[in-house]
Amino acid sequence: MTGAAAKRGGEVGPASKAKRDGEAKRTARARRGEAGAAKRGGKATRAASGRVESVAAKRGGKATRAAGGRVESVAAKRGGKAASEATRVAAKYPFPFFGAGLASYFEWGSLYVWFEEPPPRAARAELVRAIPEPFRRAAEWGSSVLYAGSGDQFINLHICMAYAALGDPRSIDPDDDDGSFGFGVGQPFPNPRQSRAFEADLRAWLLDLHERHPIAFVARREDGEAGGTQLDAWHRWSLGRFADVVLPRWQAHHRKPPHRLADWALRVALDLALASPIADQVPAAAKAWCDRAG
Repeated sequence: MTGAAAKRGGEVGPASKAKRDGEAKRTARARRGEAGAAKRGGKATRAASGRVESVAAKRGGKATRAAGGRVESVAAKRGGKAASEATRVAAKYPFPFFGAGLASYFEWGSLYVWFEEPPPRAARAELVRAIPEPFRRAAEWGSSVLYAGSGDQFINLHICMAYAALGDPRSIDPDDDDGSFGFGVGQPFPNPRQSRAFEADLRAWLLDLHERHPIAFVARREDGEAGGTQLDAWHRWSLGRFADVVLPRWQAHHRKPPHRLADWALRVALDLALASPIADQVPAAAKAWCDRAG
């Protein structure tokens, strides 16, 4: 080898070529190894990352489902409570009873039952026989309405007689008013046990009647001369149904009532609404009609 050749390219010939080829092969293998390691490392990294993401997604999905389940569970629970409360109220107050409570009577006593559909005529005699005796004396039918009442000015006497087993009539203070407590009308007066028993029988009768012939509403006026009625929760609940139950019937019947009992039943319900916190729900036309009817 000349000095120029050695200087330009180093060793030449078969030996040097083999040496160079060996080095080239080793270099290629090393590079392939590095590439394979890098590829395997990338796959491992991606696999590990995928597993982490999968686990995170799975946990997130579980957490989301759990949170959604809790929300749905709370909503279902609340909905269930609301439905249970509605069912309880519907069972306790199956129809509006305007004037419900412990009523006091001075001379007259009565109430109006407005049915969803008029009971068949063939069933009416039996239905009247079921009315508690003090209100059975003047029962009358008209359109979709049943009137039940004393029929005279001695409702208190009828209550005392019907519930005589519950004790003597209530004594009257002779110093009250003019000394005769209403000029003697309706005396003797029932004691508290007799009044409560009559009220309980009225309610039991109405509930049984409703089971056989659905009732739209009941209306009983307050007797101011007797001190009125101790209006109760049923009456207060009924006021919330006034606009849905009474007003549509008034609108349908006030121009040409099908029967005077329908007219009177509507007037009693309107009077009770006008004397209550929902007075502003009574249209001016209905109030004017009620005033004219009086």
